Order: sequence, then structure tokens, then C-alpha cells
Amino acid sequence: MLEIHLADPLIEHFIRNVVNDFIKLDIVLFFSRDGRGEASVEEIARYIGRSNADVEKALVKLANSGLVVAAHDAKKLYGLSKDNSVRTKMESLLRLYGNITERLKIISILIQASEQV
Repeated sequence: MLEIHLADPLIEHFIRNVVNDFIKLDIVLFFSRDGRGEASVEEIARYIGRSNADVEKALVKLANSGLVVAAHDAKKLYGLSKDNSVRTKMESLLRLYGNITERLKIISILIQASEQV
């Protein structure tokens, strides 16, 4: 297996251990592109083209990691954590993802992770 490393080792660790599949990456990108702070499972699933069940499962894992938080109103909503360390990781991830070479490395890491499941 080809060893792939990102320019930022902390973000590589973050991707390998938290944002470690394509659904979670899609959710992270959704929150980075969406102007709203919170969204329902259904809204996120519709936007990223995934099933509600898959999105909800991924959101629960992201919430357990502290990346997203769940708000319980009449409808369960999710949003990115307001924690500064989480925000810093997100900004770094998005900066790397904006670079085509680093984006391809991120995609390769996620492909390798999916093959190990």
C-alpha cells in the first residue's frame, strides 16, 4: 500500500481518525459551504446526496468526536462545534482541501481507509 502523507501532520491525523470516510468529509464540506449554523439530518442528506440513515450514523460519530454538536429543539439539528480548536482544524482541513495535490492525497487516504473496512 502506498504511504500517503499530507503537508500538515495534525490534519492528517484528524482525517485518519475523525473525518475518516467520504460521508463525514461530505458533511464537513456541507458545513463549510452552508451559511447556516445548523441543519437537520434530512437537509444534510439531501444536499450531499446520501441516505438519511448514513448521514445520521456519521453525524453521531462526528458528535462523539466533538466536531459537531446536536441541538434538540422541536427537530434535532446539527452544527459545527464552536470550540476554537475544532474551528482551527476545520480551517486547516479546508485550506488543504483547496489545494489540488493535498485534496487528491485526502481522497487517497479515504479510499485506503474504506478498503480496510
